[in-house]
Amino acid sequence: MDAFILRHGAAELSARTDFERALNARGRAQAAQAVKQSAELAGVKRLLVSPLLRAQQTAEIVLELIGDRPSQTCDWLVPDARLDRTIDELSRFSEESSILLVSHLPLVAELTEALCGKPRGFAQFDTASLAALSGDLLAAGCAELRWIRHAS
Repeated sequence: MDAFILRHGAAELSARTDFERALNARGRAQAAQAVKQSAELAGVKRLLVSPLLRAQQTAEIVLELIGDRPSQTCDWLVPDARLDRTIDELSRFSEESSILLVSHLPLVAELTEALCGKPRGFAQFDTASLAALSGDLLAAGCAELRWIRHAS
């Protein structure tokens, strides 16, 4: 299976709550660039998305560019989600051939490192950075990191 992990694009610095921080113009452009430079996303079968506004907006851009796919909002993809819970929840999607997660720091980096058996601090994610992983299942230490691409 293939798993892609995308950090949301750049967002406004402030809002009434962190949940409501929206993508700014740069973030929208970054999200589009991340998709356009990764033709492999055309094969994604399902999107799993954080409920925070900036992640939802990033996912909308992805779907505009790759076409409509099943999408699911997941409360276990928030920035401070427990890593063990996220990995446990992901295991339910191991039968999918290709999924895309849209989330936040620090979760995207910690998740990439845990799934690939890499040390803490290995995976560096900027806004709209996209990682590609592959493996037989989504479990700690069972995936291979193929690449991480960074938007400009």
